[in-house]
Amino acid sequence: QIEAPSKQGCIALARRGAEVWNAWRIAYPAPVADFSQTRFENENIDFSGFIFSNSEKRARHCVDFSDCYFGERNLFGTSIFGDGAKFSRAQFLSNAAFVDTRFGNDADFDGVSFSENADFSDSLFGNNVNFSGSTFTSYVNFSYSIFSGDCTFYKTIFADQNNFSKSNFSGWVSFNAAAFLGD
Repeated sequence: QIEAPSKQGCIALARRGAEVWNAWRIAYPAPVADFSQTRFENENIDFSGFIFSNSEKRARHCVDFSDCYFGERNLFGTSIFGDGAKFSRAQFLSNAAFVDTRFGNDADFDGVSFSENADFSDSLFGNNVNFSGSTFTSYVNFSYSIFSGDCTFYKTIFADQNNFSKSNFSGWVSFNAAAFLGD
């Protein structure tokens, strides 16, 4: 069994870009990529197009971005996450772009703070997606996204505009105790 690289090893691989990261990830799909508690405000990493899980050999928990602090550059568009992508309690201080991103089951955005626009348009989510307790301070876009299973926005705050147009929820969805404060 391959051991997971250290947090610093994950950051070093990510700095080299999607091509290098994806080659490593396809060769070694099982280790959890641990970025937890990383402060990305001084990093210039574009995570667009990254494969965080190999679709043929899916790890139970593919990547951990929990308690991370994201500054100006928050690009995850067209990335592929396997099961168990963790972003719990992360803080996005600038726009967060997850356009056309693929998430497996158990994607966890519990308690995430999105200070500016958050764009999840055209994304695909597996079962048991959790946005409980998250705060969307500005515009949030889930248009044309597909939620393939259960999803909860329990106690989520939508402070400004939100767009769920043409989204598809095929499982149970809960906005219980969510607050829609904008237009």
